[in-house]
Amino acid sequence: MAGDWIPIELNLSRKSEVVRIARLTERSKAEVVGLLVQFWIWASEETADGAIDGMDKSDLSDVIQGADEPFWDAMTAVGWLHTQDGGFRIPNADRWLTTGAKSRLESTRRKQVYRSRPAKDGTNVGQKRDKRGTKTGLEKRREEKRREYKRVSASADPCRPKPDQSADIRAVFDHYRTFHPNAHLKPVSTTPLWKKIRVRLNEGCTVADLKAAIDGCHADPWHQGDNDRNTKYLSLDLIVRDGSHIAKFIDIAKGESRGDHYSNAQRTDEQGRAAL
Repeated sequence: MAGDWIPIELNLSRKSEVVRIARLTERSKAEVVGLLVQFWIWASEETADGAIDGMDKSDLSDVIQGADEPFWDAMTAVGWLHTQDGGFRIPNADRWLTTGAKSRLESTRRKQVYRSRPAKDGTNVGQKRDKRGTKTGLEKRREEKRREYKRVSASADPCRPKPDQSADIRAVFDHYRTFHPNAHLKPVSTTPLWKKIRVRLNEGCTVADLKAAIDGCHADPWHQGDNDRNTKYLSLDLIVRDGSHIAKFIDIAKGESRGDHYSNAQRTDEQGRAAL
């Protein structure tokens, strides 16, 4: 019909399947591409789901001028045509040749054109959208970690007896004392900090996570005092305040980020905490 079309990849002549078909049939790649396009055009008009029923290879050769049985054998060999009882099937036709597939491709193309339109400030619509709503990879990882902590916490059975976590909590204090030997020498379960560490463990953090967060905080120059107040922000209460802080410090420990990327709001929040 007028205005109908099929999608063709720009690198079609360089695809490994085309190279193999050309070798198996002793044809040029240009000839193979021409036969493929003929076949796909015919198939898009004849089948709604990729099934070609009631035809054999000789029938296909009659329809596609220049094709022969070795060509269809090669198509089958590279996986671009499947044989089935009473005919053939074109794999992945729902992604390329059917009406629904072409509608989705057209929709994607329209969105690409819309996002590439120039905006008043000289950027394009897609760039403006990225600036407004797209999170960085680091922010996405932190968000995923926060969600995971919440999921684990929400799935915990409140009626299940809590295991004794004293050894794990003391291990966190012990690790913190490798940086501050005189801090929290005799931690007890009634203190707010002990309870806060227990909450983080119940949310899904491991002892290794909390140790890594401690390492990350102490590895960051800003928290070590390289800031506008020349003040250190290294308290254990700050490090285990919530899942967001733990994720942030773990990223620093892994070398995936530095404290100097914090927003002014985050810095102000940190500065509001007591420093050691």
